[in-house]
Amino acid sequence: MTRKNQVMISIIISFLILSPIITTDWAFSDNAELEKNSITSNAFIEDLLPNPFFDSEPNVTINGTSGEFSSSYHASAGSSDVSYIEMDWTHVANTELDYRGQDPEGDIPDYNDFIYTYQDFEFSHEVIPSVAEIEFNYSVYLTGDFATGSQENNNLMYRIYVWVIDSSGNWYRIFESREDFYVEEYTPENLHLNYFNLIDIFGGMVEEGGVQEDPTDTVTLAIGLAPTYRFQIFTGNPWTFYDGSVSVRVSYADIYVIMDIPYDPLTAWQPTYNETYGTILGDVYPLYENASDEVIDECAGMKVDSDGYVYVTGNTRTPYVLSFQDIRYRNQFLLKYDPSLNRQWAVENDNGTQVRSMFIEDGYIYTTGYIYDVDTGRDLIITKWSSSGDRIWQKEWGGNHEQTGIAIGVQSNGTIYVICADFDFYEIGYDTTQILKFDNDGNFLWNRTSLYFWTLYDNTFGEMQIFDTFFEFTLNIGIPFGGRFYFNGTESYLTYGEVLVPDGEGGCYAAAWGGALGIPEYGTTVFLTHYRLGDDPPSYSSNDWRTNFTVSWPNGWRYALQPKAITLTPDDKIQLLLQHTWISYEFLLLTYDLEGNLLENRTIGYEHWPYYSAPIFMASGKSGLVYFAFTQYSLTIDSAD
Repeated sequence: MTRKNQVMISIIISFLILSPIITTDWAFSDNAELEKNSITSNAFIEDLLPNPFFDSEPNVTINGTSGEFSSSYHASAGSSDVSYIEMDWTHVANTELDYRGQDPEGDIPDYNDFIYTYQDFEFSHEVIPSVAEIEFNYSVYLTGDFATGSQENNNLMYRIYVWVIDSSGNWYRIFESREDFYVEEYTPENLHLNYFNLIDIFGGMVEEGGVQEDPTDTVTLAIGLAPTYRFQIFTGNPWTFYDGSVSVRVSYADIYVIMDIPYDPLTAWQPTYNETYGTILGDVYPLYENASDEVIDECAGMKVDSDGYVYVTGNTRTPYVLSFQDIRYRNQFLLKYDPSLNRQWAVENDNGTQVRSMFIEDGYIYTTGYIYDVDTGRDLIITKWSSSGDRIWQKEWGGNHEQTGIAIGVQSNGTIYVICADFDFYEIGYDTTQILKFDNDGNFLWNRTSLYFWTLYDNTFGEMQIFDTFFEFTLNIGIPFGGRFYFNGTESYLTYGEVLVPDGEGGCYAAAWGGALGIPEYGTTVFLTHYRLGDDPPSYSSNDWRTNFTVSWPNGWRYALQPKAITLTPDDKIQLLLQHTWISYEFLLLTYDLEGNLLENRTIGYEHWPYYSAPIFMASGKSGLVYFAFTQYSLTIDSAD
């Protein structure tokens, strides 16, 4: 029997608009220097243990009849002291313990003689957590033959364990220590529960049809000390000659869970208008046998003009699998919508064209990208369009190698500037960035080779703003970054991870992240900075103001946040789009005044933005509307025997 898997990826473009909530009883404004914290609307975080710092003596169970295990409790004597439970195993040579035998797949120790401390906790939520983590601090004291260096491999004779025990009596081993050397200083452990742990531990307490598998909603967290099978069978049978003790102190233990819950409509915005653009193969090849199959439509830019009309550009291309049937089509498209996202028109460029950036100036739309020829490769193109969708002119620029326009901007006098990726797939080391200048009829004036390599072949999308003596840009090569280029040839960088928007006076507002993406113990902080006109290069030490935003949880975790887009509104507010990149993949829309005071923090697009693909484009329109455009992927897998 042969199994065939067919994977179809259909890509559509969605546009979302959020209308503002006029009044809200929790909008706020505060000092720009203060850290601003918030919990997202659909994540609930809870610490479950009732006595995490052992402020009272916890329960202890000694299993077996050897008499070698004991416990003691120490209560904190002050602020410089901690409470702890101590579990002791003192072995006397030739005292035989109750050995069960080794079970590599088992969850309980190899001996029936062991000790553990435990706390019960209640879990009443009818949902399996999306994430759970157990945290505890422990230290180990060793004497006699167990002391470090006293006997070869004596660290293998025992283990520290963490278990979770459900109300049905099932033990789930979450942790087993494997240290080469144990230390007397407290060691923190952070144990992330995997998917199967979550199902095993919490699944039995979630009701299905009014019935749950476990008899109660009580769960037990246990931390224990036990000898291992090596103590029984290693050379010389260590149990026959070892004299000494192992003591484990535990000063902190807790379990944190994160659960997805329905978003709060009071703190989350949903689209006022939502439109999708997508084409099918029949639009290009009407006689093709599978003419209803979707083709790939990707968003490459969005702008809003002074009248509130929305322009979106992107690329249509046939899937690569059709290339083997000599079905190849790729072209730029340009769309116009009214402020309510009613489409006014859609136009397509020539076959072989692809777009990477767009700009609106004086009622005209300018785009750049490349045109591909199977014999000559890629040449950069710039195209000028009317607001009615007419192509006024299209110019090519290129030579040897491959050229792609990845950012375009137009001065008020009509002069056009383009950032060009100049590269070669076959000549190793040939990757340059060119700065090109054209007049408003598309005639080439000059080019400069950049000192920096700003581009990533033809997969870079760019935004540009033009001033009298320089332009500022944001490029996205997976991680956004920004910079400044002076027309006299001088260049300067902002930092990686930044998105920026000009302030209209030669400076800019820029957002960047710092910290560790995907590491909750560290998380990230987003910094929003106003760079003044004349800062060269812009730096955090020479700016008008700087503020930060982070999200913290009760256990000290912080969200991993990444800036995605930034814009200025017509009423002089800064809007910053952030995405969570760990646990929750929601988007936040932050609104600041021009002094960096946070005015609102909203979760947005919770139900509408699954499977989005970077980059994401944001623009402000009239009447408080905020527009977003991006490519959305949907995946269907069909299997047949």
